[in-house]
Amino acid sequence: MFLIQNLVLPNKVKINFSLQKNSFIHLIGKNGSGKSLFLTALARLIPCPYENFQYFGKEIHIIPMDEYRSQV
Repeated sequence: MFLIQNLVLPNKVKINFSLQKNSFIHLIGKNGSGKSLFLTALARLIPCPYENFQYFGKEIHIIPMDEYRSQV
């Protein structure tokens, strides 16, 4: 499960997002709308400020990155 509150992407878009276990999403949008930027931020490949970012109830900063990225 993901819970993200006030994630600010480099393009200044603010994201609030939650996804329950065994759920799926479909990202659609025009070229340049920020789909890849969002996924890159979700994988924590770029630093983005956020208010709350949890993965299965754990704060993202306490989960080892290699463990997190192997599951995302």
